[in-house]
Amino acid sequence: MDKKPHQVLSQEELKQLHGDEYAARFERTHGRRRLLQLIPQMQLASSQDVVDFGCGNGLLAAAIHNRVQTYTGVDFSKPFIELAVARTVALGATNARFVHSSIEDFCRQNSGRFDVACAFDFSEHVYDEMWLDIARGIRHTLKRGGTLYVHTPNADFFVERMKTSRFLLKHSPEHVGVRSMADNTRLLESAGFEIRKRQFVAHYNILRFLHVLTPLPYLGRFLQARLFITAVRAK
Repeated sequence: MDKKPHQVLSQEELKQLHGDEYAARFERTHGRRRLLQLIPQMQLASSQDVVDFGCGNGLLAAAIHNRVQTYTGVDFSKPFIELAVARTVALGATNARFVHSSIEDFCRQNSGRFDVACAFDFSEHVYDEMWLDIARGIRHTLKRGGTLYVHTPNADFFVERMKTSRFLLKHSPEHVGVRSMADNTRLLESAGFEIRKRQFVAHYNILRFLHVLTPLPYLGRFLQARLFITAVRAK
């Protein structure tokens, strides 16, 4: 299914894009490189309960389960949950669990439970209003002062602009909500978060080598591939 960026999909159509084929492709193409640059930006402690929304195939669980008290991964995709469970069982990660559920249902049932929430490479898969509702739900699951970490593509990155305009590159049909730093900030603040840190991080494929050029005037803003935002639950 190859939809144009401006064509609005239903929730059911979005789910269909994230089935067995997508999970298998993600497993093949997404390694630990991105986590190696993101985890050092996080403040994790052995006393913390962490929830990972859109947990996918469990890579984050494998990387941090031994640094936190508990890890809970949530994903509506059964193929992803199966991959994640298999991965953590092989590691013997007894403090990690995975929940096959919509994020909305999970959030309604887990008020004020977690110290840290993660949304890595997830928010770009939903529209603005959907992400706003989900972010409000995520806030609901956090303890007062709890932290949300968001990692997502940057709409201003030249590759994302080429995909959106379909200039030489094919648009990713699953990416219906790739946003700029300003748009991500606005939506998170509207959901009741205070932004503590906003940063641009390198891509995790060969395009990462362009990151050293981001300080360049004018041109640099188009080389900022990924966004990493640290936000806390407001009062």
